[in-house]
Amino acid sequence: MGNLKQKFADVAARAKEQSLHLIYTTPIEIAIGAVFVGAMAGGGNYWVQSGDEGKIPIAFSEVGKTIRALEREGQPVPPLTKFYATTSDYTMQVFEANNTAFERGGSNSTFGAELDYRMDRALRVHKQIPEYAKEIPGAAAAALESVDKLVKAAQELPPVIAAFEASWDEHHRDVTKTRRWTEKECDSEGKNCRDVEKSEEVYDYTVHTYTYHADQAAVAAKLLGAFLERHPDLQVNERLILSTKTDPENEYAIEKSMKELFKGKIPTQAQALEMANKWATGSNLYTLQPAINANHGGMRSIAPQWQAAMRTAHSQQYNTNSSSDSGPAEFQTANSARDYANATHTNASRVVNGIHMAGYSAKTLETQVKEYVGITQDYKPGNANKKRSEVMQTARAIYQNNFAGGLDVQPFKWLEVMIYAGIGLLGGGLAGAGADKLINIKRRESYRMGNLLPQRNWNSSLSGSFGSRTNFPSVTDDTPAGSRSKKPNNGVQL
Repeated sequence: MGNLKQKFADVAARAKEQSLHLIYTTPIEIAIGAVFVGAMAGGGNYWVQSGDEGKIPIAFSEVGKTIRALEREGQPVPPLTKFYATTSDYTMQVFEANNTAFERGGSNSTFGAELDYRMDRALRVHKQIPEYAKEIPGAAAAALESVDKLVKAAQELPPVIAAFEASWDEHHRDVTKTRRWTEKECDSEGKNCRDVEKSEEVYDYTVHTYTYHADQAAVAAKLLGAFLERHPDLQVNERLILSTKTDPENEYAIEKSMKELFKGKIPTQAQALEMANKWATGSNLYTLQPAINANHGGMRSIAPQWQAAMRTAHSQQYNTNSSSDSGPAEFQTANSARDYANATHTNASRVVNGIHMAGYSAKTLETQVKEYVGITQDYKPGNANKKRSEVMQTARAIYQNNFAGGLDVQPFKWLEVMIYAGIGLLGGGLAGAGADKLINIKRRESYRMGNLLPQRNWNSSLSGSFGSRTNFPSVTDDTPAGSRSKKPNNGVQL
């Protein structure tokens, strides 16, 4: 037993000495500080945000009453109103089940039971997941007909953008020059000084080359003119019918899921109605239509300017004292036309693609929910955690792809965790560098006073992983005689 204790003591002593050796002879403090503080910052933010997973904002559309009233009167239900309201309510079913499950512990079994409640016809109180999944594909098809202008714009604008892009080529070449100077350099004691010639390459000027392609410029003008002739405007004239009243049940869901927004107070009728109408005011169409109209207007205004620019456009090359350059006026006109067309295409595509995505994902979400319920409630084989992630990912994707200005259904922000961890890594690394510098100062002071820190001839690979630094100052005439080695190539002997 005594030998065993001695072995443990020897191992502990060696580990301590090795640790001290690393600290004294490598910048390991930087790595330790970065990892420790980064983990603390990122982990702390993760812990804080983990409580938000069950706090997804919930607000149902209340449009069901409007739709039923129109149907009773034999009036058609506006396709976009039906699509956006139904799509929002569908995803809210999943988000509400998620929140309720977290209130009760957040287990897979609890979440599965909440989803089962929204799947089982025998438990039906409100419209359920299978009913939404059945309606949305047809509603999406009808909605695409309502936004046909945007569908055509999304299809026809890429060639216009490509033609303007190809009408000019640009190239920028930085030119440097050699700067020379003399510096006085001395040894560590400030003696034996001498003049040293030094030089470096520094920025001088930039050669800007703009090459004009008249054939592509003509194609761009032709395509832009034809597009504007076919599409004098891109305004979708169908209006979304907003709700005018909220039910107490919806008001409670809004209040419970948005406590932080309302600072714990009960939302007023106007506030609740505002949240209930987020399906409309936060929809892609409502949010992006102003930008579509503005950029379409920009295309109309730039078209005659481009016709004029083509008469004076030509390739050019010149030098400036800046790496950045706006280019000739005609080049700028082409870029403006391209940017207007590109922004119009991007925003129109977001509206169209969101509708497409909901149409084909509605059934996918129902299938995922059904499989998850089977795993968690009926003990069918499968990975409950993975399937749960798929359910939430699909529900969020459907919502986020259709409601650019909608509710924040992703309260947990991985990017924020990474930012906090990055700040922690940087701060910890800087703190570690400061500690490393302080240890170096103390070590040198101790050395100069003849009080050398204990050290053994450790294997050099011990410090190689962290970038070795010189273990101790070289022996000089100022070194105490008793501390010099008489053996060659063996450093300081203790």
